[in-house]
Amino acid sequence: MSYEPEAEVKRLANLKSFIEKKIAQLEEEIAFFKECLRLIDEQLKAKSFRRAIEVAEEVEEHEEEIYSRVLQRVLAKMYVSKNRIRIVPESNVKIEIDKPPFSTFLLKRVLDGYARDDLEDVRRGRLTPDEALRYEVKSEGGVLKELIIYNYRNDERLRRIRSLIRWTFEKMLESR
Repeated sequence: MSYEPEAEVKRLANLKSFIEKKIAQLEEEIAFFKECLRLIDEQLKAKSFRRAIEVAEEVEEHEEEIYSRVLQRVLAKMYVSKNRIRIVPESNVKIEIDKPPFSTFLLKRVLDGYARDDLEDVRRGRLTPDEALRYEVKSEGGVLKELIIYNYRNDERLRRIRSLIRWTFEKMLESR
């Protein structure tokens, strides 16, 4: 067996090159996985923080009844916290979410109107996007289960929303 130093050097150089390429490839993968972990951590922190805020708000919320003097009965429970209003109709109150005045007046005119005003304030720099009013309608089979209004912002809006919910529910129940 003859010893060829040039062949040995060439094999070692190829091996070195292969290892360097593999290390570079693995370093890229590690950087990618670190970035994935960073993004996951951010999402976990945001979701955990949001959940903690929601839990704190639920502890701080107070319950009110929306009572109709016209119909002489409780129409809904309203749970109010600093940044959120939850309206839950009584079990015997069926509010169809696609029918007026719920859909056309309460949602489109009143709540969407507040949301448009707030978005204009966001555009002008008076509010941050997180401070703008938004709402969520939860329903089952087209019947309202819960209306959640986020960022109502002040007592005047709270009073007006309470009053307009009462009026809307009364009109919907009277029309049956």
